[in-house]
Amino acid sequence: MDIKAILLQRSEGCCELCGADNGLEVYQIEPVELAVSECQIIACQTCYDQIDKKAPLDEEHWKCLIQCSRSDYTSVQVVSWRQLQRLSHLDWAKEVLKYLKFDEVTHEWALAGL
Repeated sequence: MDIKAILLQRSEGCCELCGADNGLEVYQIEPVELAVSECQIIACQTCYDQIDKKAPLDEEHWKCLIQCSRSDYTSVQVVSWRQLQRLSHLDWAKEVLKYLKFDEVTHEWALAGL
């Protein structure tokens, strides 16, 4: 099974950030230091483009981070944390960041991508 199929199965065919079910692609979380499937998520085109800064941040769209930051998957948590950092001027994002805690290795990984 290829990585996209594995991630689609894990995500039940939805974007692991916002829950959209169309335009899904594998997003590689840099830097890669873990097993491949642990460094990737499935993201819709809207999330993908905004994560990669190819499109401006839609602050309303990213309210999905309130839920997905609690994901069981570290890769989803790391991407959520990075996006929340970009939105940290908003009260709701600051509130979510207060509760998103990582071990030292994961925190370093999250920081490395900023």
